[in-house]
Amino acid sequence: VQAYYLINLINLFWKNSMSEKYVIRVITIGYTDVGKTSIIMQFTQGKFIDKYVSTIGIDFRSKPIKIGDTTVKVTVIDTAGQEKYKGIVKSFYNKANGILLTFDLSNKDSFSRLDYWVEELKDNIGTKDIYIVLVGNKKDKKEREVSYEEAQKYAEDNNFGGYFEVSAKKNEGIDELFFDVAKGVLKKIINNNQDENNNSIQLSLTDTKLHKQKDRACC
Repeated sequence: VQAYYLINLINLFWKNSMSEKYVIRVITIGYTDVGKTSIIMQFTQGKFIDKYVSTIGIDFRSKPIKIGDTTVKVTVIDTAGQEKYKGIVKSFYNKANGILLTFDLSNKDSFSRLDYWVEELKDNIGTKDIYIVLVGNKKDKKEREVSYEEAQKYAEDNNFGGYFEVSAKKNEGIDELFFDVAKGVLKKIINNNQDENNNSIQLSLTDTKLHKQKDRACC
């Protein structure tokens, strides 16, 4: 049953992604209960669900964003943090071009477990050029256990594209996070001078600004 579910979901994901000209495929990874689903829901639907429900396996949602004069569809994979879903999550690394490595700013243990996920990335993406950012969620909480400096240093030590602190609950820093990831991935495409279908592309990212759209879409 799990295998059947996975095959159909992967087929739906790739079919959905390939229908757009510019598509950014982003995977969220990290320990359970760090707010990965909340970040995605806030980004794609503009709402926060206070009641915690653990993601079963994986899920995905999409939203178009504007970078300069270019509209980019950002498809985000929501992954479960539990060990038992490790095999399912691995199946989505191959075609991803962005990673949100997420932890909870109010939970030191979730930060301490980042090394596990970094090794997981090394084992599954190898030398593939993927744009990775570190995300500290729940910045709205007073009980902070991880400092900005500590997390920033971790991102720098691992050569990540950046470090972002966000609050899915308060909708702080969410759009800026995904704008940066989309921009970072497109820069990599431009630097490689080809898209995933080996077609030459021309896209200017000079003086790009974040354009918040009124309509929030999900797939």
